Amino acid sequence: MGEEANVDETYFKGYEEMSVHELMLKDKPRNKAYREAIEMSVKDKVVLDIGTGPAAFLALLAARAGAKKVCMIYRSFFFFFSNNFFH
Repeated sequence: MGEEANVDETYFKGYEEMSVHELMLKDKPRNKAYREAIEMSVKDKVVLDIGTGPAAFLALLAARAGAKKVCMIYRSFFFFFSNNFFH
């Protein structure tokens, strides 16, 4: 189990680098697929984005797509806002 914990720690530490998030934000095919899926499924629903990341990109897509409320968990912090925040 000790080796498994080291693998998990290494994996999650990789997301501490802002360059990883920058690459994901610039990945147009990935982001288009997420946007289309979110637009088809979140209208008037409550959305929970676990591991939202510093840009809260998927949470923002959900809010723009008409989610009733978006809750975000980033590290140990918990945020929420309603879609009124964006209007």
